[in-house]
Amino acid sequence: MYSHYFTCGPFASASFSAADLGTGIYSSFLLSQSMASHTDHQIKLQQAIEEQADAEQIATLQRELDYYNNLLDITLTAVTLVDEIEQ
Repeated sequence: MYSHYFTCGPFASASFSAADLGTGIYSSFLLSQSMASHTDHQIKLQQAIEEQADAEQIATLQRELDYYNNLLDITLTAVTLVDEIEQ
């Protein structure tokens, strides 16, 4: 089964453009969520350091920040690859 309603004819390009728009909006949403999570964890780590939290808590926050940093890298790589494939 086709993933688009119109695969030929005068409405085909509009159908493809609508699908591309939807993909772009969703990619932007995922990227913004990843960046927000990364920023939140950066702030939490900075606050823990400023408040002189114990070493275990700072290490845990650092690992979480590293995790979100890697998620952000994966998201950016995926968006970049999709953009390159579409061009």
